[in-house]
Amino acid sequence: MKKICVITTSHPADDNRIYLKEIMTLLKKYRVVYITTGNIANRPNGLEIVEVGSFERTLAKRLSRNWKAFRLALKQDVVSYHFHDFDFISFAVLLRIIKHKPVIYDIHEDNPAVVKSRNYVKSRLVSSFLSAVVSIIEKTCSYFFSGALVVNEPIKERISKSVKNTVVLPNYPQKKILDKYEAKKYTDKKEIKAVHLGGLNNIRGAETIINGVAKLDNIKLTIIGDIKPEKYKEKLLKENIDKVEITGWKSYEEALAMAYNADFAIIGFLPVPNHMEASPNKIFEYMGLGLPILASDLPSFKALIEGGKVGVIYKSKNSEDFANKLKQLVSDKEKLTNYSKNAKNSFNERYNWESISKGLTNLYEEIIGI
Repeated sequence: MKKICVITTSHPADDNRIYLKEIMTLLKKYRVVYITTGNIANRPNGLEIVEVGSFERTLAKRLSRNWKAFRLALKQDVVSYHFHDFDFISFAVLLRIIKHKPVIYDIHEDNPAVVKSRNYVKSRLVSSFLSAVVSIIEKTCSYFFSGALVVNEPIKERISKSVKNTVVLPNYPQKKILDKYEAKKYTDKKEIKAVHLGGLNNIRGAETIINGVAKLDNIKLTIIGDIKPEKYKEKLLKENIDKVEITGWKSYEEALAMAYNADFAIIGFLPVPNHMEASPNKIFEYMGLGLPILASDLPSFKALIEGGKVGVIYKSKNSEDFANKLKQLVSDKEKLTNYSKNAKNSFNERYNWESISKGLTNLYEEIIGI
């Protein structure tokens, strides 16, 4: 059985996309050396863990991890390399040159757009310049790679100009995890429960969501995660503390189980550059849970939500419209039931990992053989 090397220096070892989906799929055909930021308990057969240090986001730590991961990768007797972090891209080029083995670049987000969306870059001119630099680096380095995996079509359109073998592999959840959740049937209730899976911040629409929920008497919101930064959270919750429950971070399956107790789900990304073509995991997790969705009006959200008839769209940054659309959503129990059914059916038929994972193994077969 051939051995491949998977590398991440900027994600936790048990990352959903990298470990739970991709590595677990690859282990059906290959042995895997996983160079990563921590260990994994109860690792499956065929998986070897090589640690590069604890998962910390400081620049010095990231640089140190990249250098260590590169040196460890050079020592591996494998048929190919597969890396997941833009930070590591120059080392990936060196691996290709020194080892003469195929290298696959796994792109989780639109990296040039990410730079434009960062709050710490205050100047538009500076952020545009940095975005252009990232784009040039990514394009130039990608000519060295044998294949690429991307999360959506716009990234494929950009990357495929440099990498011929580019495959779209969206972040759809695993059907086997969500099969136990059934579509919901709605009846009249005194209190309606809303849920947001994952962390909230300014560019994820925290202010609009919380102020919108506060306008309606019979709605309460559970955030399975947290609001950051802390001062921003304190400001938002100062007058709305009784309307919002913050659970803190939970394990993946525990978070899903908690979310299922809600009547509908919310996603409120603002129209910043990195969000314009986004299809976050949580949308498909909501679908897998059979939860109707209230979403901001990003183009990609509208296509999924309105096209699939699984929920309602509201105007970004408009808490008044959010409240009106929320009231509209929960007032029609028959429509809520239909949204839930449509969401679950869409997930089962299309938006699950099992339906697309063949794209990963097909890419490997094309590059390194069976």
